[in-house]
Amino acid sequence: MKEVNVRQARTNLAQILKEVEQGQEACILRRGHPIARMTRPEEAFGGFRSRADLRQELPPRHEESTRAIRALRDAERY
Repeated sequence: MKEVNVRQARTNLAQILKEVEQGQEACILRRGHPIARMTRPEEAFGGFRSRADLRQELPPRHEESTRAIRALRDAERY
C-alpha cells in the first residue's frame, strides 16, 4: 500500500487515482497518522431499481397530499 501525506496527495492526485484504478491501495496520512484509504470499488454501481412495482402496490389515496401534510403539521403544533 502506498502511503502519502496530504500535501503529496493534493499535488499528485491524478497519478494516485491512476494507481488506484490499476488495483493499488493508497493511504493518506496527516502528521504521520492514516486518515483515509483509497481503494478501487469492488463492483460498479448499476443504478437504482425501478420503483414502478412499488407504486402499483400502494393503495390509492383519497385525500390530497397537501391536505394530509397540513393536517400532520397542525397536529404537531398543538
